[in-house]
Amino acid sequence: MILSLDGGATSWPWEVAYRRTILASGARNPNGCRIPMTWFTSCCHGGRQTGERDVAQAAHAAGHELATHTMTRPDERWLGLSYDELAQEIGGQRSWLVDNCLIPRNSVQGFRAPGFRTNELIGRVLVDLGFKYDSPHLERTYQQQGGALDKGFELTLARLDTPHTWTGLPLFEVPAYRLPGGNKRMDPMPAGGMSILQRLSADFERKRGSGVPVPVLAHIAYLNTPAIRAEVVGFLRWALAQPNTWALTYSQYVAWLEAGPAADMAELLAAYPCDRS
Repeated sequence: MILSLDGGATSWPWEVAYRRTILASGARNPNGCRIPMTWFTSCCHGGRQTGERDVAQAAHAAGHELATHTMTRPDERWLGLSYDELAQEIGGQRSWLVDNCLIPRNSVQGFRAPGFRTNELIGRVLVDLGFKYDSPHLERTYQQQGGALDKGFELTLARLDTPHTWTGLPLFEVPAYRLPGGNKRMDPMPAGGMSILQRLSADFERKRGSGVPVPVLAHIAYLNTPAIRAEVVGFLRWALAQPNTWALTYSQYVAWLEAGPAADMAELLAAYPCDRS
């Protein structure tokens, strides 16, 4: 399972995503650690500060991952930015996490494009900046694992992408997986005659034992809706009670892909912070 939140790391998202969702679920990984989340962060969206040093540090200390979602999330202009502008948006957000929040540079490994929209130049910028993985693209089938683009992983582009391949780039791709019943990737709603909880559970059952992650991809406004959050909490509580089930950050999932399916998960995760509170 992989959980992610796109947006700012501030006190309100921390309250909702960590305290009211993760803590409320009581869910823990088999090693006793509370389940982590990957935060695809922006620091300065819409002309306001959308990142707080204390929150970023608390998240990192609790085993969450701080990744990048650009500095300012320039939606309308995004696919028309130059190489230097892209490098500033993507690399600048990593620098904000490292220099302002004191997050270890080697732990800021991932990127998700605003609106899931990508083009040829974005891949080059990610590689030149030394990012490890990217996560805006569609899965080919629900059984597709993430993988390395220079080892045969093939992208599936969405409607708003500019045509490109990224074939051969030294970059991992973690698909932005969809749930049964609909095609919307972020903030899933009831669809196909199923509730949110039923859609998440159906995805878990069809992937059970395969190692392909079940996604919970959210914005803070989505998790802040009590009825929606209750369904997500219920799913986390149920799923983590299933045998041999782990919730991973995106970088942990990539590390597991690199280590191979026979890797001991508890041993692999021992290198990461653990929230035993």
